[in-house]
Amino acid sequence: MTAHPEPPAGGLLIVDEFGGISWWSSRLAPVPSVRLTLGPGVVAEIDPTEPDDLLAWAVQPAARPDPVADAVGDPMLSDWLASLRDLGEAVRTFDCPRLRAPWARLALTTAIGRWTTRRIHKGALLLDEAVAEHALGHRTEAEHAFAYAEYALLELGERCVDGTLTSRVTAAVAQALADAEQSGLGRPVTALRHRLAETTPVEDDDLAAMLAGWADAVAVREVPISGTGSASPEITYGHLDLTVLAPRILAWQSARDRELRIVHDQDADVFRLSAPLAADVDPYCREAQQLLAYCADNRTGAPLAVTAAQVATGSAVADLPARGNSLRTVNFGLFDADTELSALRCDPVGRALVEVDRNMVEAWNHHRAALATLAALPDNPDATAAALAHIRGEELLLVADASASTARGRLADLLDGSSGEEAETWPRNTVAARLIAIDRYRSRLPTALEPTGDAPMLVELILPDPDEGW
Repeated sequence: MTAHPEPPAGGLLIVDEFGGISWWSSRLAPVPSVRLTLGPGVVAEIDPTEPDDLLAWAVQPAARPDPVADAVGDPMLSDWLASLRDLGEAVRTFDCPRLRAPWARLALTTAIGRWTTRRIHKGALLLDEAVAEHALGHRTEAEHAFAYAEYALLELGERCVDGTLTSRVTAAVAQALADAEQSGLGRPVTALRHRLAETTPVEDDDLAAMLAGWADAVAVREVPISGTGSASPEITYGHLDLTVLAPRILAWQSARDRELRIVHDQDADVFRLSAPLAADVDPYCREAQQLLAYCADNRTGAPLAVTAAQVATGSAVADLPARGNSLRTVNFGLFDADTELSALRCDPVGRALVEVDRNMVEAWNHHRAALATLAALPDNPDATAAALAHIRGEELLLVADASASTARGRLADLLDGSSGEEAETWPRNTVAARLIAIDRYRSRLPTALEPTGDAPMLVELILPDPDEGW
């Protein structure tokens, strides 16, 4: 196996000819990164596995760099960046500080909303966002988020008063009620907050078993996917690229299962694609209605045809012209209409990276499920309950490591198999950096259950609302 050295520390700070300022870390994220808006004209990329460690940020030419300084808690940084901008184009090394804790929690909330594969309680996710915005002092953003989530806050608050939720969830809901009251949500919230303050916390004895069972369902096996059978010359199955799809729209079982079914109708000279929607997804929601289907050349990755998908009988379906091609010469996929065609990864290396991303998203979901399982414990658990929760958490981390190992193996195959001209046609250094990131992530998994600031969010501790549509 080829050895791959660690990347240099820090990153590169670039001031372009138009006055735009950007910074790029020397490392990559093991799980696909998530975009976070820091302020007007300022965006960042964050690592879901280390949400306080920035991967990149960019300040538009007309924007001030203040949001970057605020996010990392360095008030002098804004003036320094502005002075660099005044000096003109530049490239220099810079070791960017980490995000402040409130920003890191907002980053984690954003990552959970993007990469959680199971169905979630949408109201709880909105409350996590609202609490994070409130902690940052973003009054307008917090007010809007609390207004959208008021229904969930009142419903969860009543459940806490009734003693049907755990002490950890009750504490999170109490915090949300206090923040919402400060954001001006009104009398119902104030009254509920006082009632909850007078409530005796419920015992958590049954919660560990409940969340352990829920963690088993982290792959969301609610919709059968038929891509596990053998294919015929006229039928094949394919993996979907999670990075070009809205989260939780299409059914997901595991990184290995192939969600997309393709039938070659040779008489009609068309490829017929179908992929089941996730359970309880509204077929008329915007995300389901703006799915597109494509086929591309297997060797070059060049798109050959794109068409709008339709929703029929619980699946996204589409017909693409075959134009004499066979299932052996083209590959297929679905993507969101907001995605640029250039983001599709259809060549051999791109398809391999799709598999890597699927396995790493799966690993991270099991990692987060392990944390939630441990969070199910009451404040002072008995020895048996604590031991069982730790065993279940360790099991989930082993599954996470197995998925990450699969991703690592795919990357290693790419690196060891590239040579000559092929090595010049794709980003070998990027693949190597991703492999290093995954190795680093795997090295941290054995200690993932130790107490850290990366505690589960409210949305990770609550079952989805059965009455809440997608």
